[in-house]
Amino acid sequence: MPDHCRFVLLCCLALVCWCRPALAAEVVLLHSTAEPDAWTEAVGSGLRQALDGVAEVGELYPGTPLDDEDRIAGRFDEISRRWADRPVAAVVTDGPTAFAFIRKYREDLFAGAPVVYCGTPRPEPEYLRQCGECAGVPLEYAVRETVDLIYALRPETSLVAGIMDGSPKSVRLRRRLEAAMALRGREAALIFPGHEPGDDRGLDPSSLADVAMGMPGLGVVLVLSVQQDNAGNPLSVSQAVKILTEKSVAPVYVLSRDLVGAGALGGVVVRGEDQGRAAGNLVRRALVGERLGEMLAEAPSAVAVADLSVMARLGMSADALPSGAERLNALPTTKEPEGLSPAGAGVAFLAAVVLVLAYVLLRRSANGRGGRLR
Repeated sequence: MPDHCRFVLLCCLALVCWCRPALAAEVVLLHSTAEPDAWTEAVGSGLRQALDGVAEVGELYPGTPLDDEDRIAGRFDEISRRWADRPVAAVVTDGPTAFAFIRKYREDLFAGAPVVYCGTPRPEPEYLRQCGECAGVPLEYAVRETVDLIYALRPETSLVAGIMDGSPKSVRLRRRLEAAMALRGREAALIFPGHEPGDDRGLDPSSLADVAMGMPGLGVVLVLSVQQDNAGNPLSVSQAVKILTEKSVAPVYVLSRDLVGAGALGGVVVRGEDQGRAAGNLVRRALVGERLGEMLAEAPSAVAVADLSVMARLGMSADALPSGAERLNALPTTKEPEGLSPAGAGVAFLAAVVLVLAYVLLRRSANGRGGRLR
């Protein structure tokens, strides 16, 4: 490259760097996992959208609800070594483990930084006091609305199987499912495999496939919450959904958007991106001086989502979906050939007339030549 071209290129790069101011604020996002997954990526995306041009976002993974105190303490040591000298404008926690982590270690890691929670139900007032200047975005699963969707799509549903692992979170969701089904009287039976009298072995991964294959044609599976199996081994909700959808002849419904699109039919779901975006909006307000403690905590609305390819495979019509539902994997439609426009029809008619006249003239000419030859 000629020297003058290099000089021009360097000047352009310098101008770009000079015109793009460095973001002074840095926000830490703590997840309740040990590594990224579809949910954490969605939360991070929403947070970055809300803080675009305002703050940089760094993501950390302190651990899962199944980690013991020693493991969490080890993660604290790792994080403190990396972040000891970095000023943090605010902290966002995603999920109950991250929220518990920051309540315990906030003053050691990010002293004085305001805390915004998301990805967890509304905390107890005592927990809010433990995290100092704190507010957040509650996570509210739409269990009753998902039951309504189940019956809107298939009113003759005869059995609902709720999948749970016995954790406090799954027990809370079970109660909400029982209340939602009670409103429908005797329309369908409700069971919780592994958590019934005579079947109290808990969540056994090997039995999930049996549950799926044993579902009647008019049954449905609703996955509530899964963190571990009955032996105490980690089992993610996405793994449970994969087992169920590979074997089930009945539709599988879920409560979180990141689980739709890989076999589950759908549900009225919470979206990680909405949680992250709402948390980011609270952070923006805090960065300009508003007090988090005076902000109202509002949960983003859940939305109906359906995978149309799954519905087609199960022979279910999408006509009963709510008008605002998100529709995934729509099947390609065969486009009917369009008729000719009036102008096109006129041109075609004139062309036909010309062809007929030409044919007649040619026949007359041929007949005339034949007469002279005779």
